[in-house]
Amino acid sequence: MPDYLVEFILALTLPIATAAGTLASAYIVHWVRENVSHTQAQELLLRAVHAAEVSVGEVAQTYVDGLKRASEDGKLTQQEADDALTDAIDRAYELLGPKGVARARQVLGSDDESIDAWLVALIESKVRELRAAK
Repeated sequence: MPDYLVEFILALTLPIATAAGTLASAYIVHWVRENVSHTQAQELLLRAVHAAEVSVGEVAQTYVDGLKRASEDGKLTQQEADDALTDAIDRAYELLGPKGVARARQVLGSDDESIDAWLVALIESKVRELRAAK
């Protein structure tokens, strides 16, 4: 093969190979960022669901069940229900831990109200499941 032909082929293929390598690298970085973020969000969701389950179970066992037994109609007052919810939220925060709470702030927004609203929704969902199971 003549030298000029080899130089011509290299002159054409080298920029194409460089561009392909750059695109492949960019795609890999993008894929890793999306999957790592997605995995972290999934782990956060699983931890939060578990925290809601455990906190509802603990508050029911240590607080709600005793109040219901002591009540004439077997139901909580609105104040007692509010206190139980507050206790469950506090316990869920403890179970999530500082890193889980920081991750939740990052995913859901920077304010604690967003995290509280999210935890309240999870906790109320678990309460409904608990009631349905009884």
